[in-house]
Amino acid sequence: MSLIPFEPFRQLDNMRWGLNQLFNSGFGLSQNFGMPRIDLYETETEVVATSDTPGLEKKDDVTNHIDDHNLCLSVEQSTG
Repeated sequence: MSLIPFEPFRQLDNMRWGLNQLFNSGFGLSQNFGMPRIDLYETETEVVATSDTPGLEKKDDVTNHIDDHNLCLSVEQSTG
């Protein structure tokens, strides 16, 4: 029987490493699959969100609303 020293924080280090891997990978989603980059900044009178959305031709195709302190963006591409 081998003796293993008691290291109570070893499991926490492994858990921290695993969570860092998960968050750094973007939860396994690529940028083109539901995770666009959005830049937010605030002026004195408004909050501005900018995003690169491939295939979007008109800004009228984007609708947005605030839902429980979350910014919700919807894009509907026009055909034709």
